[in-house]
Amino acid sequence: MVDGRVRHRTLGMVRLVAVLALVSGCGARSRHPGGADGDPDADSDADSDVDSDVDSDADSDTGSDTGGCPPYPDGEYGFQVGDVVQSFTLPGENAGEREAEVGLDDFWCLGHAAEAPATVLVVPICAWFGGICVSVVDPEAQSWHEEYGPRGLAVWELWLGTDFAETQANEVEDAHTHPWGVDEGFYLGSFFSGPSMGKPAYLLVDLADMTLVTTQEGFSGVEESLFEPYLR
Repeated sequence: MVDGRVRHRTLGMVRLVAVLALVSGCGARSRHPGGADGDPDADSDADSDVDSDVDSDADSDTGSDTGGCPPYPDGEYGFQVGDVVQSFTLPGENAGEREAEVGLDDFWCLGHAAEAPATVLVVPICAWFGGICVSVVDPEAQSWHEEYGPRGLAVWELWLGTDFAETQANEVEDAHTHPWGVDEGFYLGSFFSGPSMGKPAYLLVDLADMTLVTTQEGFSGVEESLFEPYLR
């Protein structure tokens, strides 16, 4: 499905454009994430909703047949660009599995597959009440999955403030096949300085070592520039 391995550490280029009214701070801007300031309208106790277990045996955590996936990187985790991102798991779907869970260690194993390993993970972060998320970002995630997957891109689309059933219904209706998840506890707010997150937002993770490459808040229209340098 995917191939290549790239280890560059450049920030994605982002240009500011007008975004449909979603939440405050929706202008497109790349920046280093900081702290765990979460969304004031969201549950502040994100850890209770997210499984941050980072077992050394990635195969047992993900349930995927990775055939020799190495242990997930251990050490000092963080939320800043250049930090290794600790694995976390959210309810969602992966490769057509229903009512499953998807975690970062799933993508770590994709990046270390014996054949056609993935090189980089892009995480579009959206909300169903956001017009541009529904009309542009959601279908765009599927098109990236289809167009850039063979060149090394992995896509994990994450939805904020919705329940699993609602998100599943929308994804099934749209016939999407890329992995997706639901962040009801606003765990993803830890990657942004807050107090709120401009939506859509994006994370980019190097699958060679699970380091955070860059983040972006808001829609620029040139999001491909975030991950294209890491593709084969």
